[in-house]
Amino acid sequence: MEEKTLYILGAGCSVENGIPLVKNFFNEMIASDITNFKWNFNRIYTFHENNFPDSNIEEFLSYLDLYIGLGKNLEGFNIKKIREELVILIGKFIELKLEGNWKSKHYQAFLENKLKRNDAVISFNWDIMLDNIKFLDNDGGAINYGTDFYSIGLESKNIHKTKKSGFELLKLHGSLNWLYCPKCNKRFVSIGRKIFSKVYEEEIKCPNCKKCILKPVIIPPTFSKNIGGPTTETSIIPIWNEAFEQIIKAKKIVIIGYSFPEDDIHFKYFIRSALSYKNSYGNIESFPIEIVNYKKYSSEKVEFEEHYKKIFENINLEIEPKFIYSKFSKYAKT
Repeated sequence: MEEKTLYILGAGCSVENGIPLVKNFFNEMIASDITNFKWNFNRIYTFHENNFPDSNIEEFLSYLDLYIGLGKNLEGFNIKKIREELVILIGKFIELKLEGNWKSKHYQAFLENKLKRNDAVISFNWDIMLDNIKFLDNDGGAINYGTDFYSIGLESKNIHKTKKSGFELLKLHGSLNWLYCPKCNKRFVSIGRKIFSKVYEEEIKCPNCKKCILKPVIIPPTFSKNIGGPTTETSIIPIWNEAFEQIIKAKKIVIIGYSFPEDDIHFKYFIRSALSYKNSYGNIESFPIEIVNYKKYSSEKVEFEEHYKKIFENINLEIEPKFIYSKFSKYAKT
């Protein structure tokens, strides 16, 4: 079997293409033309400032999910509706920032220079720049998202399940080209740039049940990782299960542009559990992990490395961390 490298991609991989880091999302939304969209940005932003003023975009989504799970509303607002409109705003904002350039040269270089046939990718990014390089160059059949989806085009009347083969891309927080039906619990993946634009401009009816409007799949880093409930086909738990398996099988892990933020405690324990299980599975004592991140200096560098070392301490596997300080674009070209 070929040696497998598992790449884990964070927001730092997309920031050079104009997509802001989570902590800057709201500020950049305010400075953009997003406030002119028909979905009332001012209403959502006022709700955010009145109730969760210090939260970033992912934390805000996490709060909304918690209230939805408890069946609670605030200030007479329909929390579920607020969340749906916020997801649409996120999609429109990312579309605005990319200005129609959905094929990143940085991701192109990453695919050409880094990935081998047997490698896999875990991504926390909602954007579809990496997806589109594969979709547009290979006619839509080259991505394995780790579970079954139904493909859908602009005027699709027939749907078919995508095959779990090809380049493995596991998007643990959802994706802007993933849709689901709340009624028939089917997952759909939209192919190409036009369908993405359409789903955020107008409502698309489910091609399976012909009744419900399809909803985007955007998930914050919380312990609640289901869309539609834990027993439905729209659950993304199979994708997380596949990510667990890929960690176990990997001969090396490379983490790029991801710093284990405090709000993503779920993935911290997830990867620690998988690495601990890896020792029992493969009977190994040490394991190499490369951490690629933008240049850091003096005390910031020390804090960053200490933070990472704590993530991997006190498990039954010795981790050999190697820190590489580089932008994603430079690393991808090497």
